Amino acid sequence: MGWVMAFMPLVLLMLGMPIFLLLLTTCITVIVFFSTIPHAVVHQILFDALNKFPLIAVPFFIFTGDLMSRGGLSIRLMRWISSMFGGFRASLPLTSLGFAAVFGAISGATTASVAAVGSITYPRLREAGYSERFASALIVSECALDNLIPPSIAFILYGIATETSVAHLFAAGIVPGLVLGGIFAFYIYIHSFKENIDVRQKFNWTEFIAATKDGIWPLGAIAVIFGGIYSGVFSPTEAAGVSCVYAIFVAMVVYREVNLIQLFQCAARTLFLTGTFFIIVAVAGLFGWLLTISGVAGALTNAIDVPETREQLRQYGVVVDVTGADECARRLAVDFERWARPGSLHHAIAGLAGELRGAHFRLAE
Repeated sequence: MGWVMAFMPLVLLMLGMPIFLLLLTTCITVIVFFSTIPHAVVHQILFDALNKFPLIAVPFFIFTGDLMSRGGLSIRLMRWISSMFGGFRASLPLTSLGFAAVFGAISGATTASVAAVGSITYPRLREAGYSERFASALIVSECALDNLIPPSIAFILYGIATETSVAHLFAAGIVPGLVLGGIFAFYIYIHSFKENIDVRQKFNWTEFIAATKDGIWPLGAIAVIFGGIYSGVFSPTEAAGVSCVYAIFVAMVVYREVNLIQLFQCAARTLFLTGTFFIIVAVAGLFGWLLTISGVAGALTNAIDVPETREQLRQYGVVVDVTGADECARRLAVDFERWARPGSLHHAIAGLAGELRGAHFRLAE
């Protein structure tokens, strides 16, 4: 069964089968032909994979991004960023990069970012003299920053899969996202200098203040999302819902650029994109469950041997031996209790012996 789960997805992937379908095909093949698992378990595992509260944030953030890209809010954000970077040599691609980063900090969905950023910046980049190859690659790459810049849907899915705090993941992604954005900006400037493309305009404080006033409502979405999360007012999932309501209010009440029909169209697109996300999440949950109960995950873990790490541990007098869980806890407790003094660090470690699973740590005498 392990070999089937290891190689069948690769074969189906090379045949061009969609990811969710190849995982589901592999799982059904294993359950029907290589195991005695009741078939009714499939439905339960698929449901349990989606029965997680943080997943509610995914459609909310997608809806927010799509509504802002079609409600005129993205145009105002673009104007505000352009007023800041207009005086630089590579003003257009730098504006595109900044727009992608700011828009990603609102929506968290790469698909919505590509649609919003590409529709506005791609024609301008081509008119300025940038090649089709550079303009396309820039838009795709900079929108991938949304996977690092919170509120990232990728962080939400990762937090659910690993049971990690989504708020902590959001905080951890800010600096790497800014660093990667800085690297992109450096390359953009060098490329513009090599291609001798110099399209810039003089920085104007009047235009910057006017653009800031015009874009204060779209920028307020960022303050609502991050201010609410890190002030403890609401969780990341609740922040997604609040941002959704905020985007509807700004687009329909403040700017009055979206009607009920367009709102329904945004909801329909969100439904479609959410379905593509969730079907992969559900099938991946089933596939991961099969990997666990079949012993494949444990076999892969035991097969990993890092001699350098073991040698470093031996220098500190620690020997690592991978054994069974019960034997591990028993041997660890016996080894420590032989000589551990009450109140010492070793005695404290001995108290945790019964909680260790999968590895046996023994002090070398």
